[in-house]
Amino acid sequence: MGDGDGTVNRRSLEACQYWNGQQKQPVHLQEFPGADHMQILANLAVMDRIVKVLLFE
Repeated sequence: MGDGDGTVNRRSLEACQYWNGQQKQPVHLQEFPGADHMQILANLAVMDRIVKVLLFE
């Protein structure tokens, strides 16, 4: 599968970067080193970022 998070390969994980500039809304990318695909919702840094996005912070 190649480099990625252990479930999804890097090419697929980075696919959304190609949407940047294709629409009016900005595309924000953030990598979370060490956050594996099956454990991302238990990762405090990931959850903190999700809350900030939802609260428009």
